[in-house]
Amino acid sequence: MHLLATQTGIIDASAEAVDLDQRPGDIVVLSAADSELAALARGWDVSPTRKTLRLANLLTLQHNLSVDLYIEKTLRHAALIVLRLLGGSEYWRYGLAEIEALCRREAIDLAVLPGDRLPDPGLMARSTLDRSTCERMRQYLATGGAENIAGFLQLCRSLLGEGEAPAPPRPMPESGIYWSGPIAAVSDLRPLWMPGAPTAAPASAATPATTSLCWPGTAPVSRT
Repeated sequence: MHLLATQTGIIDASAEAVDLDQRPGDIVVLSAADSELAALARGWDVSPTRKTLRLANLLTLQHNLSVDLYIEKTLRHAALIVLRLLGGSEYWRYGLAEIEALCRREAIDLAVLPGDRLPDPGLMARSTLDRSTCERMRQYLATGGAENIAGFLQLCRSLLGEGEAPAPPRPMPESGIYWSGPIAAVSDLRPLWMPGAPTAAPASAATPATTSLCWPGTAPVSRT
């Protein structure tokens, strides 16, 4: 069967097969959110660790053969796999079933997490890790922010025997102030305030900003 180097688009059973040909790593995170993968890559770059991390976008694994190849070349060598699925188990039925079977057969730690901010007990039940650990992982990723990304990565490393478990996820404010120049405190902006000046409406939570890094058309990310 023809193997493409890259493939973009949505999960589609009619897509052609892709061989990511990614080197094995201790930890593998699969997500359809390119911004999340980019944040994890940045967080890993400043992490003191001897473990290895592999990141890949689920949208590159649309074909069943793509999943089989990725399991054979990368996932079966991992010690921990984290799978973030937006849309529940039906979103990636074949991939989820095959990865769950692999992890139960080979005693690989697996966390299956919902891709949004809401818990999904049925989805997390597909994990081999205990529910409390999966829920803590979900909270780190759902809350976001550099500190919580670092906490998620440290939790992953601690599960593999490297370091202590991190502090619980830190809540993030729902809104904030962006200022391009250096300021020490919000009070520094008071002299610049102009009463009656035009104001801008806050961005809608339904249209969050994303980054193009790690888009499905690019190569998977490896961190050592």
